[in-house]
Amino acid sequence: MDELELKERLNWYENKYGPYIKSKGIHNWKNLFKKPTYNDWVILFMLVMALFIAWSYQHDVSICREYIKQQQDNFGTSNIKSNNLMSDSGLIEVKKEIGYNNT
Repeated sequence: MDELELKERLNWYENKYGPYIKSKGIHNWKNLFKKPTYNDWVILFMLVMALFIAWSYQHDVSICREYIKQQQDNFGTSNIKSNNLMSDSGLIEVKKEIGYNNT
Protein backbone atom coordinates (compact mmCIF):
# COMPACT_ATOMS: atom_id res chain seq x y z
CA MET A 1 0.00 0.00 0.00
CA ASP A 2 1.18 3.44 -0.72
CA GLU A 3 1.02 6.41 1.63
CA LEU A 4 -1.98 8.01 -0.09
CA GLU A 5 -4.10 4.88 0.36
CA LEU A 6 -3.13 4.65 4.04
CA LYS A 7 -4.16 8.29 4.62
CA GLU A 8 -7.50 7.66 2.90
CA ARG A 9 -8.14 4.62 5.12
CA LEU A 10 -7.18 6.60 8.21
CA ASN A 11 -9.60 9.39 7.26
CA TRP A 12 -12.37 6.86 6.60
CA TYR A 13 -11.84 5.14 9.99
CA GLU A 14 -11.73 8.50 11.80
CA ASN A 15 -14.97 9.59 10.12
CA LYS A 16 -16.70 6.31 10.95
CA TYR A 17 -15.37 5.57 14.46
CA GLY A 18 -14.02 8.92 15.61
CA PRO A 19 -10.49 9.72 16.62
CA TYR A 20 -8.94 7.02 18.76
CA ILE A 21 -6.96 9.25 21.11
CA LYS A 22 -9.87 11.54 22.05
CA SER A 23 -12.11 8.60 23.00
CA LYS A 24 -9.54 7.27 25.49
CA GLY A 25 -8.20 8.91 28.59
CA ILE A 26 -9.73 10.97 31.38
CA HIS A 27 -13.26 10.88 29.95
CA ASN A 28 -13.62 7.12 30.49
CA TRP A 29 -14.96 7.58 34.03
CA LYS A 30 -18.26 8.69 32.48
CA ASN A 31 -18.71 5.14 31.15
CA LEU A 32 -19.04 3.88 34.73
CA PHE A 33 -22.35 5.70 35.16
CA LYS A 34 -24.06 4.80 31.89
CA LYS A 35 -27.07 2.51 31.66
CA PRO A 36 -25.85 -1.11 31.66
CA THR A 37 -26.21 -3.04 28.43
CA TYR A 38 -27.05 -6.71 27.97
CA ASN A 39 -23.36 -7.57 27.74
CA ASP A 40 -22.69 -5.80 31.04
CA TRP A 41 -25.36 -7.92 32.74
CA VAL A 42 -23.91 -11.10 31.24
CA ILE A 43 -20.42 -10.20 32.50
CA LEU A 44 -21.81 -9.41 35.96
CA PHE A 45 -23.65 -12.74 36.04
CA MET A 46 -20.49 -14.60 35.01
CA LEU A 47 -18.47 -12.89 37.76
CA VAL A 48 -21.10 -13.71 40.39
CA MET A 49 -21.22 -17.34 39.24
CA ALA A 50 -17.40 -17.58 39.33
CA LEU A 51 -17.42 -16.31 42.92
CA PHE A 52 -20.17 -18.76 43.85
CA ILE A 53 -18.30 -21.68 42.25
CA ALA A 54 -15.11 -20.75 44.11
CA TRP A 55 -16.99 -20.55 47.43
CA SER A 56 -18.80 -23.83 46.73
CA TYR A 57 -15.56 -25.63 45.88
CA GLN A 58 -13.87 -24.35 49.05
CA HIS A 59 -16.88 -25.42 51.13
CA ASP A 60 -16.95 -28.94 49.61
CA VAL A 61 -13.22 -29.40 50.09
CA SER A 62 -13.46 -28.37 53.74
CA ILE A 63 -16.28 -30.91 54.29
CA CYS A 64 -14.18 -33.64 52.65
CA ARG A 65 -11.16 -32.77 54.78
CA GLU A 66 -13.29 -32.84 57.92
CA TYR A 67 -14.74 -36.24 56.93
CA ILE A 68 -11.29 -37.70 56.24
CA LYS A 69 -9.98 -36.37 59.54
CA GLN A 70 -12.98 -37.87 61.35
CA GLN A 71 -12.40 -41.25 59.67
CA GLN A 72 -8.74 -41.17 60.63
CA ASP A 73 -9.68 -40.39 64.23
CA ASN A 74 -12.25 -43.22 64.31
CA PHE A 75 -10.14 -45.95 62.72
CA GLY A 76 -6.65 -44.79 63.55
CA THR A 77 -4.10 -43.36 61.19
CA SER A 78 -1.93 -46.49 61.21
CA ASN A 79 -4.74 -48.62 59.75
CA ILE A 80 -5.67 -46.04 57.12
CA LYS A 81 -2.10 -45.56 55.91
CA SER A 82 -1.37 -49.25 55.56
CA ASN A 83 -2.81 -51.37 52.76
CA ASN A 84 -4.48 -53.80 55.19
CA LEU A 85 -7.63 -52.22 56.59
CA MET A 86 -9.61 -54.01 59.27
CA SER A 87 -12.34 -56.06 57.61
CA ASP A 88 -14.47 -56.27 60.76
CA SER A 89 -14.84 -52.48 60.88
CA GLY A 90 -16.96 -52.46 57.74
CA LEU A 91 -14.11 -51.49 55.46
CA ILE A 92 -12.96 -53.79 52.72
CA GLU A 93 -9.39 -54.91 52.33
CA VAL A 94 -7.42 -52.70 49.98
CA LYS A 95 -5.00 -54.48 47.69
CA LYS A 96 -2.29 -52.73 45.73
CA GLU A 97 -2.85 -52.99 42.00
CA ILE A 98 0.21 -53.55 39.87
CA GLY A 99 0.17 -52.21 36.35
CA TYR A 100 2.22 -53.97 33.71
CA ASN A 101 3.70 -52.18 30.75
CA ASN A 102 3.47 -54.29 27.59
CA THR A 103 5.99 -52.30 25.60
